[in-house]
Amino acid sequence: MKYNAFITAGGLISGKFAQMTGTEIKALIKIDGKSLLQRAVYALRESGVISRIALVAPEEMRGTPEVRGVDDFIPADKSGVENILRGLRNFKDDKHVVLCTSDLPFINANAVKDFIERCPEDAAVCYPIFERDEINPSIRPGVPSYIKLRDGHFTGGSIFRLDTAVCLLGIDEIGKSFRKRKSALGMASLLGWRFVLELLLGRAKLESLIKRAGEIIGGKCVAVRGCDPVITMDIDDEKSYLFSLELSKSRQI
Repeated sequence: MKYNAFITAGGLISGKFAQMTGTEIKALIKIDGKSLLQRAVYALRESGVISRIALVAPEEMRGTPEVRGVDDFIPADKSGVENILRGLRNFKDDKHVVLCTSDLPFINANAVKDFIERCPEDAAVCYPIFERDEINPSIRPGVPSYIKLRDGHFTGGSIFRLDTAVCLLGIDEIGKSFRKRKSALGMASLLGWRFVLELLLGRAKLESLIKRAGEIIGGKCVAVRGCDPVITMDIDDEKSYLFSLELSKSRQI
């Protein structure tokens, strides 16, 4: 089964980080001569499970070589939530759609295909979850954070399979979840301050958090396990950028 997908590429950077990378558009950061955006487009296109690809990006990127391979261009807004909404609306008639960010330096076609094939059909939101021990120590510094739960230390990825109708109705909650997906206190505050207490006491469990997320969004949420860790390794700052450069040079990934 194939899905349509959209890539969010509206993120801007500034200051020393922008000077270091040579761009103010995060998706245009290059690793080993290839931009993060090009890597995402290629991975989706070559996965064999994606049909059309839409790109939500700054208007100045329209018509440039960087958007080669994209079927639909959608001007980005300053708001990340609005950009997700625009991507969902572009495929509003689809049952499911795939959302991928544009800051994954090592994303590849096999990782995309594997994630999609692990997503159950009845889920409204599928999100890859990784336990700390699943990630090779040699690439672990590239993972920014783990959320400590009763049943382990977890971090998430940056590709999702979404039920389009459910997510259009619950876009505010989807947007908040997207922004806070790698922050323990951020997710706890979103899901309810009872979970803050459970986190502090070391009692919160992954299953209960996922169930609560489904109640808020209005559909079944699934933490997809066993995926390739490359879909959780993103570039958020100077440190993760430099680490990605070194990892690329070492050919460890």
